[in-house]
Amino acid sequence: MRLYAEQLFNIQAVVPTHHEQYNIEEVIAKKIVDMTKTINKTKLQIEKLKEAKQSLISKTVTEKINILD
Repeated sequence: MRLYAEQLFNIQAVVPTHHEQYNIEEVIAKKIVDMTKTINKTKLQIEKLKEAKQSLISKTVTEKINILD
């Protein structure tokens, strides 16, 4: 099946009003901000956990703590 230019230009599409488009953009922008904040918090938590893990390993290797207790 082929789609010719004349057929393509006759396709009707529903387009939101400018006001609706603006509202959609606002919602998407807010969601992006929320997701970015969540990603940054998660990255910070991961870094803190990595530091705690490294600290625990260092203390265990230098025998400052006994992990068998």
